[in-house]
Amino acid sequence: MPFCALTARAFNASASHGARLAPVPCDAAGPNFGKVPPNAPKTVTELQALRGQQTDALLHFYGLTPAGLVAERRVRLALSLGVRMVA
Repeated sequence: MPFCALTARAFNASASHGARLAPVPCDAAGPNFGKVPPNAPKTVTELQALRGQQTDALLHFYGLTPAGLVAERRVRLALSLGVRMVA
């Protein structure tokens, strides 16, 4: 499964704002390993529009820490999906 996650992240690294994102399976050990969250953003625009609770839920799904301002958490999520984004 890590190979699928790496491939998806590589694809997402070149995604423009309206482009579709490749679904990134969770590669953290735990119950979500190998799964893609059903509420994952489908485009960079959707990713940028995530609200705090949505961002936190996705960070938890991927085994990441939901600390900091919403913009910082969004960037953390984006980086884990392979998307280059700044707060």
